Amino acid sequence: MRPETAAHGAVAAWHDATAATGIDEVYRLVVDGTDFTLASARRRNAGRRAVARPTSMLSAPAHVLLAARRGETTLADAVAAGAATASGSKRALKNFQRVFRLP
Repeated sequence: MRPETAAHGAVAAWHDATAATGIDEVYRLVVDGTDFTLASARRRNAGRRAVARPTSMLSAPAHVLLAARRGETTLADAVAAGAATASGSKRALKNFQRVFRLP
């Protein structure tokens, strides 16, 4: 699976506007070495989003994101197993999971 497909199909497409209410954060997602910038606020200016400093970063292979989406693992388990890495604010990572409905 291509990184773009995983980032957009398994993560970005699941944006939950209700869960994102009151959250204004930028996330860096690295899928198989390809960087993506996602934001909690859908209507955020694309130019501003591109230069905004991410509040958290998640790096994972596409198959790990798909496994999380299917409920076969959680991001916490993937990080604990070394299959994914996370950095930045722990609260922002939890927000990322809530906004994009990732376990």
